[in-house]
Amino acid sequence: MITGIWQMGFDNNKPYWNYIKLPIVAFYRIIVFHFIYANRKLTENINKTEKYCSS
Repeated sequence: MITGIWQMGFDNNKPYWNYIKLPIVAFYRIIVFHFIYANRKLTENINKTEKYCSS
């Protein structure tokens, strides 16, 4: 992931790189949004469990 971000920031004039930028950006967005969604659900489950166990 780091090398992809590095190459997006510093284009090295390889012709195929112009075609692969969009899929890489889409892939990063999917990963980030999936992490946010999963983290939110995990936080809700942890809070419910803590309430249940503390009662």
